[in-house]
Amino acid sequence: MNTKVDQKLKILRLGAIEQEKRRQAAVELGEILESEDLISAAKELRKISRGEADFVQFN
Repeated sequence: MNTKVDQKLKILRLGAIEQEKRRQAAVELGEILESEDLISAAKELRKISRGEADFVQFN
């Protein structure tokens, strides 16, 4: 797999405390993959509390 893609996926797996890094990585991944849908969705992500993050899983 592409090294840049691997780096972005690694960032996406970070915890809730790194939300801004994860949002930016999602935007950059969308740019790499040329996916306007991913870019748009990433830009709409909102911050969540640590409590909410306990219910979120990365699949």
